[in-house]
Amino acid sequence: YNNNLDIPDDYFQKDEKKVLIIAQTGKDASLEFGLAKDFKTVDMIKDAIKENPDSKIYIKIHPDVLSGKKQSDLVINSLPKECILITENFNPIVLLEFFDKVYTKTSGMGFEALMQECECICYGMPFYAGWGLTKDKLECKRRMQKRSLEEVFYAAYILYSEYFNPYLNQKSNIFDTIQTLAKYKDIEKVNSNRLFMLGFTLWKRHFIKPFFKAKDNEIIFLNSINSLVRYKLKEDDKFFIWGK
Repeated sequence: YNNNLDIPDDYFQKDEKKVLIIAQTGKDASLEFGLAKDFKTVDMIKDAIKENPDSKIYIKIHPDVLSGKKQSDLVINSLPKECILITENFNPIVLLEFFDKVYTKTSGMGFEALMQECECICYGMPFYAGWGLTKDKLECKRRMQKRSLEEVFYAAYILYSEYFNPYLNQKSNIFDTIQTLAKYKDIEKVNSNRLFMLGFTLWKRHFIKPFFKAKDNEIIFLNSINSLVRYKLKEDDKFFIWGK
């Protein structure tokens, strides 16, 4: 979900106290195997309201719910009046920068919150809970030793995980993966917004589109510069002219 939207500067009120509840999908396997089946998201909401009476309670809906692929683990239409629903598909890392405290069951976003130095209250036992980093509602008796954030990161992201580079068709590692993601995210930014194409003959238009593929962009082919009068130009519009 690292290609999601950035947050507008005026989305949150300045200096307001707020906490974030991270909702998940209804049949997320991690809820079962992370021992969170006995907890409901509404339990987190009630606790967050009680424990943070001076704060606004924001709820982050899972991206797969926003896209219609899956159902949420909470009934959105019956939320308490104290809650504010975040329905935009914001980049989770950027979103966490606005919060100091989060509530979650087993979401991986909880670990990202720890990396952002947020206080994290866990209602399940994901890989990052039970090590003294989170405030836990459950106990894992075999996790007896405290671990640092760096140790948990190393175990989960380097020792345990396997990486593959689809562009080179070969096994990779975390460092190459980070560089690859950053590279193609920059390409995505360049190809975003409206792209006006001038001087492209009909047979070129079909095969040129994949080279400018990006999320939510719009490619507009123009027969002449005079065709621009039909459009209200924006600051972030881009122009591409076929050279000779």
